[in-house]
Parts: sequence; C-alpha cells; structure tokens
Amino acid sequence: MINDIRYIINSAQYTNVKKSIFENGVFTETLSTILTAAIPIAILAAIYLLITKVGRKGRAKLSSEEAELRARYRQEHNKK
Repeated sequence: MINDIRYIINSAQYTNVKKSIFENGVFTETLSTILTAAIPIAILAAIYLLITKVGRKGRAKLSSEEAELRARYRQEHNKK
C-alpha cells in the first residue's frame, strides 16, 4: 500500500491551470458595480410597470363608475 501511494505521488504531473475570469479584479469590480446599479433599477422598473398596469385598469373602472353615477344622477334629477 505504501508503494502504491509513492507511485501515485511520484507519477503525478503538475500543469499550469488557466486563471478564471472571475479571479480578475477588474472584472469582479465592474460586475459588482453593474449589479449594484442594475438591481435597484430593475426593482424600480418592475414597480413602475406594476403601477401603470394596475393604474390603467383602476382608472378605467373609476371612469365607468363615474359615468354610471352621473347618468343615474341625471335620471333622478330630471324626473322632478
């Protein structure tokens, strides 16, 4: 068993490993800056879209209710 371990240790070949792009300081700093700015912008964009989509439906509903109430008001006051 000791001979097997010695063989493994002695037969090992060491090669240079290419550096990952994530180990580059410029890349990580740029990525962190972009993410720091992009995440709040994405959240604000989602809130804006949510408000505008819901707001349009709400405005349309309010307009139709207002028109209905105005018509009912005219009918009731024109009878007198």
